[in-house]
Amino acid sequence: MSAAPNTLLAAHQSSNGKSRSPSAKTIRRLLGYLRPYSSVIALTWFFSLLIVCFQVVSVMAGAALVEDVLAPSASPQPPAANGLFPGLSGRLALPFLQQGSPFASLAAAVLALLAAQLAVAGFRVSKQVLFARVTQSVLADIRHLLFERLTECDLAFHREYRSGETASLFFNDVDQLQAIFVDGADRLFLQPIRLCAGIGLMAALSLQLTLYLLAILLLAGVFIHLSGKLLEKKYRAVAENRATLQGHLVEYLSTVLLARAFGRERFEQERTDAKCRELKRTLVEAAAIGSAAPAIASSIFLSAGAIILLWCGYQVFDKHTMTSAVVVRMAFLLPFVTYPLEALASFFNSWRNSMASCKRVFAFLDRPAPERESPDAIDAPVFRDSIVLEKAGVASGGHRILKEIDLTIPRGAVVVLYGPSGAGKSTILSLIAGFIYATEGAVRVDGTDLRRIHCKAWRRQIGIVPQDCVLLNGSIFDNIRYAKPDAQEAEILHALDQAGIAAGSAVLRDGLQTNAGNRGELLSGGERQRIAIARALINRPEILLLDEPTSMLDEATKASIISVIRAIAANHTIVIASHDRALRELADITIEVTGGCLAGVFSEPSEPQFEIACSAENLA
Repeated sequence: MSAAPNTLLAAHQSSNGKSRSPSAKTIRRLLGYLRPYSSVIALTWFFSLLIVCFQVVSVMAGAALVEDVLAPSASPQPPAANGLFPGLSGRLALPFLQQGSPFASLAAAVLALLAAQLAVAGFRVSKQVLFARVTQSVLADIRHLLFERLTECDLAFHREYRSGETASLFFNDVDQLQAIFVDGADRLFLQPIRLCAGIGLMAALSLQLTLYLLAILLLAGVFIHLSGKLLEKKYRAVAENRATLQGHLVEYLSTVLLARAFGRERFEQERTDAKCRELKRTLVEAAAIGSAAPAIASSIFLSAGAIILLWCGYQVFDKHTMTSAVVVRMAFLLPFVTYPLEALASFFNSWRNSMASCKRVFAFLDRPAPERESPDAIDAPVFRDSIVLEKAGVASGGHRILKEIDLTIPRGAVVVLYGPSGAGKSTILSLIAGFIYATEGAVRVDGTDLRRIHCKAWRRQIGIVPQDCVLLNGSIFDNIRYAKPDAQEAEILHALDQAGIAAGSAVLRDGLQTNAGNRGELLSGGERQRIAIARALINRPEILLLDEPTSMLDEATKASIISVIRAIAANHTIVIASHDRALRELADITIEVTGGCLAGVFSEPSEPQFEIACSAENLA
């Protein structure tokens, strides 16, 4: 299993103490997402109150009707008010008892109760639709924050975490938060009101019985809490295993040719089966606990109801200390009390599931932000003189990637960084582009620290061709226009011509609408490289950064790419990271990078005018 989800979760737990239970701070944070929709939530609560009112009236009137319609007295008068509930229920039933005959009274009562239930159904539908709007709006807000945070993550994050695991967080974990925003806002408001109303009406009938019931319910609450803690642990394992499986699947789809090339299909099948079995195991365990806990709680509630009814029967038939009217009303009220408890027990199980996902989401949102430009950053001035690295160093995870790099890159120069893989060449390009910032020393552009320049404004002067020149699944027109959304067709054709692709060439077999395929797989390596160069040129950048532009190309294609670079070198400052010796022929300055240090900086004899700066401590 990848360590990504576990690492994020551990970081979040360490920042919130050792307890795994949701803190008040977490709950306040969750409520903050609901605040913009408070008016809509208030309307749904109004519907909930109407539902409770209709249900209370139905219970009270129904209990009186069962007693008085099916066992009518001499005259339809309300019973003696020897308690709040009997008196009110009798008065509510009185209009139906005055219909002339028992059957007419029963028919009128049934129709009235049916109308009440239809009204309740209408209120419930309205409430659910409004809650759906609020919930999906909140989830969209959270996904917006997650994606915004994802765009801020440094390159180290994208190298460390698999894309499938991040996608699982974005979809699966966010979806699990629905229980908090739907059930939480609804059930935690409606069910306690219904429960309090039921307990209050029961207390009006018999305070002693109500106290017995509350004692039993307290024991059930302790059981629900203990089972919920175990359930949260299982749901957390489910979320991590689901993310691992999704990450594995995305990784396989991106390397499917590798598995086929080495005949590893069976191996990949076994790996996938193992991850599926692990996910199945945790899902079954979570389902077992999640279904057993509410069932046991429901059994406790039903047992409590049975005990109360038996006790009432004993008082009526043997002790003669209770009337049958009290027993009838108590029987009507028991579901009114037990249903909210069962609903709350079910909610707390789904709450535990949501909290497991909530911790993963918050751990990602709370991930320490990489160092950014200073708050008083300025717009990037037009590049006119030089880029200077002053004792620049980069460290990540306690490992120094670059060490005290002293280097000056003059405007108009072609600089080639060469050295073995992992020497730090690409990291120097990332420093220049502002993808990362020096943890030691500084990078200066025309004398201004790069941290004081808005990175987006700076990158508008830079054209970048990454080592993995991925193209989007779309037309060549869309791929080049991605770098400049308002680019016109003439500009795109000019950029393609600069990159060595003339209009009417075989590459543009369908013109600019030629499909590049998934990741550019419908094009050859050289064609992808040229299109990537054209995309970098579309904004007429001052600086071009090329990372291994000739890697994995045949000699003929490599020569054509070098010719393209030579042709555009006259109008640009170019920094190339490569271990290809042929590219050094283009260089005004050649820099050898080894082990994160500069082993040498050399100026080509044909271009003596370029200044060279290199700290003596960096030379091997």
